Amino acid sequence: MKQHKLLLLLLLMSIGCGERVDLLVHNAQVYTVNDNFDKVSAFAVKNGKFVAVGGEELLEKYKPANTVDAQGLSIYPGFIDAHSHLLELGLNQFKADLKNSLGMNHVVQKLKEHQQIHNHNFIMGIGWDQNQWKDNSYPDNKALNIAFPNTPVVLKRVDGHAYLVNNKAIEMAMINENTKIEGGQIIREKGKLTGLFIDNAMDLINGIIPEFSREQKVNAYQAAQELCFENGLTTVTEAGLSKENIYLLDSLQKSDLLKIRVYAMIENDRKSIDHFMDSGILKTAQLNVRSVKIYADGALGSRGAALKSDYSDQKGHRGSLLLSKDSLKQIASLLAKNSFQLNTHAIGDAANQMVLEAYNEVLDSIEDPRWRIEHAQVMSPEDFQMFNDKIIPSVQPLHATSDMNWAVKRIGIKRL
Repeated sequence: MKQHKLLLLLLLMSIGCGERVDLLVHNAQVYTVNDNFDKVSAFAVKNGKFVAVGGEELLEKYKPANTVDAQGLSIYPGFIDAHSHLLELGLNQFKADLKNSLGMNHVVQKLKEHQQIHNHNFIMGIGWDQNQWKDNSYPDNKALNIAFPNTPVVLKRVDGHAYLVNNKAIEMAMINENTKIEGGQIIREKGKLTGLFIDNAMDLINGIIPEFSREQKVNAYQAAQELCFENGLTTVTEAGLSKENIYLLDSLQKSDLLKIRVYAMIENDRKSIDHFMDSGILKTAQLNVRSVKIYADGALGSRGAALKSDYSDQKGHRGSLLLSKDSLKQIASLLAKNSFQLNTHAIGDAANQMVLEAYNEVLDSIEDPRWRIEHAQVMSPEDFQMFNDKIIPSVQPLHATSDMNWAVKRIGIKRL
């Protein structure tokens, strides 16, 4: 009899204790984003996963190691960024921040301040935007040559589609007035190089840029990851990585250093693409590699986006297609055959038309590929009909706010 009472007492005690969890948050406005978009006031977490959502009754049901009273604040599910550059975000800590610069004199001032701290043998900067300057014409490198005659300087524009470099960098890259490039622009003034390289022309400079060390890249990923978490991002799409950097991510998730979930696109490098066509899709709890990122054109800010008619502020210029339709279809067919997703950067209406035509021709017999056009920024109304369930426009709202002050000047009111 005593034994039965003891068992009953232990049972009642175990019921009273409740299931152990790591975290219980209550007194909140929790947006579940389920099919009904229900709101609840509490949730419980164990081993990094939700085990329950509901009301204040969860306080009685679970025994948490940590309890948080949200005091009525709103809580949302982790946000997913559909187009980002996580590694570059982290590596920016090693570069001069040129955002909000007011002109070339201000750029040089920022570079000198950066050099006083870091004293790099190769100076890199990112974020300049001539559209924010009083003189919003393309800059040249005269001020850079005076300030840094013996140190190479490479400055990436805010959209990532142009470099401004000094003469030392041009010398190292062995570029001269006769150098030519397809699918990009080397800006000259009266036949002389100005130091400005747009879209594919940037590849002429990429070869001299020092590679970051593994330690720097690991540091960059961890710094970028923390910044994402601070802003509520739990999953990001990494829009273009080399095979080597993808396997760096893989090593980080294997060693439990990668906490954020990453959907990584393979960059348009034939060796990298062929490797993953042979090895197949790479998918873990933190890393998903099953897509390729390619570029059909450039950006509006640097007038590299491929338009059907002239830029409103540069007569005779329509931007550049960075590959032909046949080349695009060749890559697309390879990916479709291997069940990989294709994500193509297209901003101008000419580029978007070409990509839509190529996609539709390749995907005719493919079910549920969900291929994407990255940005799809300037579209002809007659081309919208080529979008369907197989082709997704991946639009970044940031472009509306970043371009709004000069978009009318660039393409005219009718194309907005």
